[in-house]
Amino acid sequence: MVSDPNIATCPDYSAPEFEESRNIFASESCPQQDAVNILRRLWQSNNDRDRRLWQQHLDAEAVCTVDRLRQKDEEEAATAAQELLERQERDKFIPIPDRPPPTTLLIIPSPFATRCLIEAKHLGLWHFTNQGLEHAKNTTTHVNPDALLAEGPGPRPGQGPHTMEDLSIAVPRLIEAIQDYHWPEDCVKNYIEFFDGIFSHPYRSSPNPIEVQALIRYQAKQRINWHRAITIKRGAWNLGIISEPTLATLKEQAFFDHRTNFSLLPVI
Repeated sequence: MVSDPNIATCPDYSAPEFEESRNIFASESCPQQDAVNILRRLWQSNNDRDRRLWQQHLDAEAVCTVDRLRQKDEEEAATAAQELLERQERDKFIPIPDRPPPTTLLIIPSPFATRCLIEAKHLGLWHFTNQGLEHAKNTTTHVNPDALLAEGPGPRPGQGPHTMEDLSIAVPRLIEAIQDYHWPEDCVKNYIEFFDGIFSHPYRSSPNPIEVQALIRYQAKQRINWHRAITIKRGAWNLGIISEPTLATLKEQAFFDHRTNFSLLPVI
């Protein structure tokens, strides 16, 4: 049954095209009009039967739909519960590769840095300096999948030396980390182009320490602002394009700090 019998209408059995059907019942004792009435009653009887079958079909289909929806809800709930468990106990579900022990330095950032990498959030380069990695070894705080955690006791990001040497050590480690944590391709591309621009800028090898520190400050501030801008309406920009006016402003600030005996060492 492919159509709803509830919307079907009884044919006009008195029409010429039904003459043959009427003649089946018509006789001397059963005139044509009585034959028409018989055909109408037969049609109505069949239609009543079809309506009952149609309703049974609808009822059965409704039960199947409810069962499918319930099964889908149960599967989605089970999947969500499993995903939540894997986030909460991430270390338990990490596959263990069959390979020899490493012979090079292990780059293991702190739980805070790891969480930032997972969420593709801004992360200071300090976490990938030798000092930051040494601090991470002594960090016992575990990563909470629903929040960024505070660091454990020890030096805070921003302490320690901040030089071009620090950047040259930390940047390759950061780039490798964001690739390992599968940051969006355009974000990785922006980071690579950004630091290529930093390391190829004339200020990097300038004999003037003010210019060097201006470049270090620039990379720190631009990355922070870029990550913040990603979530706003106008969005971020091509991080790889060095803004010379912004760099000039930071150079003036570095010079002012130097003249007023403030530290030239920024948070990276």
